[in-house]
Amino acid sequence: MEKGETGVTDWAELSRELERLLHLRTHPIAFRRLEKAEELEKIPKVRKPHHFYTLCQAMGLVRIAGQTIGITKENLNVRCATILGLRAPHPGCDTERVGQFFETEEDTKRQYEAQCNIPLGNAEVVVMAPLASEKFDPEMILIFGTPAQMLMMLTGLQWRDYTRFQFYFSGEDSCADSIAECYNNGTTYLSIPCYGERVLGSVQDDELLLAIPSNTLDKMVAGIRSIAKGGLTYPITPVGLRLDMAPFMTKAYGPALVKRAVEGTDVTD
Repeated sequence: MEKGETGVTDWAELSRELERLLHLRTHPIAFRRLEKAEELEKIPKVRKPHHFYTLCQAMGLVRIAGQTIGITKENLNVRCATILGLRAPHPGCDTERVGQFFETEEDTKRQYEAQCNIPLGNAEVVVMAPLASEKFDPEMILIFGTPAQMLMMLTGLQWRDYTRFQFYFSGEDSCADSIAECYNNGTTYLSIPCYGERVLGSVQDDELLLAIPSNTLDKMVAGIRSIAKGGLTYPITPVGLRLDMAPFMTKAYGPALVKRAVEGTDVTD
């Protein structure tokens, strides 16, 4: 992995390089679960909301506003906390979306059973910060970007030790398809941000979410650099901008006009 002078991963440098290579609009997010709320006190300038909160809002504050957010299971939306393995499912959560996202009780139960959750354990808190701030060592990195930026990141990961990626769409709660899948399986997952992420987290129409294990971020950045050497760079330039337009212009405006334009002579001569 990329190492700084202290011998630890240089998260700030990796984040800056990724943002430079792909022109990311928002900050990559460092994500970590903690066992005790007291551990938040060790993290500089962490904000601890005391009102009802959702994971979508927290991610938005980190990536857009650059804040460091720590959320306990007590003030995090129950469904979010369940997906993150902070608390057990509440009674009736498997049927609460009848008539909203699903037609029947059977449909909503089927979706809930298919959804990936991080197993319930000892963690009570989730903390997130801009990766470049180096507030803590992350377990995973969350990156929002356009489809073209996702293409570059996933292609960068395939540069060495090729793997075929698989993604899921289980419905609402797309953080289950990205964060929970990445945490449980230790590999990269792409997801389509759900309705809630757009309403509550300010996710835009053209944005997708990538969850990547932190120990593979350096591999991804190195891969993006490598494919750039072969001409695969971002922004992706349409080939039409590089073509000789003389044949088209000749047909549209006539050979005399094009000949004068190419030769640099005055078209009024």
